[in-house]
Amino acid sequence: MKSRNSLWLCTILWLTAATASAGVMDKELSITEIWQAVLWALLICVLAGAVWRWVLVPSFVCGVGVTNLGFTWTEWFHPSLGAAMRTEAGASYGYHIQAAIIIVTLAHMMVWFVASRFSLTAWFRPSTALYNIKLIAFTALLCIILVLEAAGGFGAAARIWLSPPMLVAAGLLTASVIAYWRRTSLNT
Repeated sequence: MKSRNSLWLCTILWLTAATASAGVMDKELSITEIWQAVLWALLICVLAGAVWRWVLVPSFVCGVGVTNLGFTWTEWFHPSLGAAMRTEAGASYGYHIQAAIIIVTLAHMMVWFVASRFSLTAWFRPSTALYNIKLIAFTALLCIILVLEAAGGFGAAARIWLSPPMLVAAGLLTASVIAYWRRTSLNT
């Protein structure tokens, strides 16, 4: 009798598992989880900037990669996954994930400027030209991390290269190069 009941129970469990369908969004970050990840990334960013400004590079990797923000961002641009995500979560989900990436990127740039003046190692102040070269290097590293995240992401498609986070990162790199050129042309 027990073996018959066990067989019956196993058959029911197997049939229900076989007919169950999982949605796309049960594997993705919810909007609340996106903003919790942003808060964690910002906390790590501030702590890293308080120690030394170059610690902001691994902090950015942590803020974008470890918190799964970057993974979700790349999946949003996947042709089939992105369409399923838009169907289940709505178009506003994309605004949230892209805004989260932009906020983390801009926060790291702002903390870089603050850490350059007030961090624990700010007593060593290099010349302005050397600082501008370091600013270009830091901004380029942020861009490279975003490019690697976009290229190595699960669902990267051609549209991701013109997404707002990529445009913001490219704009920051362009602004730092222009600032360097302006300062060097004024000093000569």
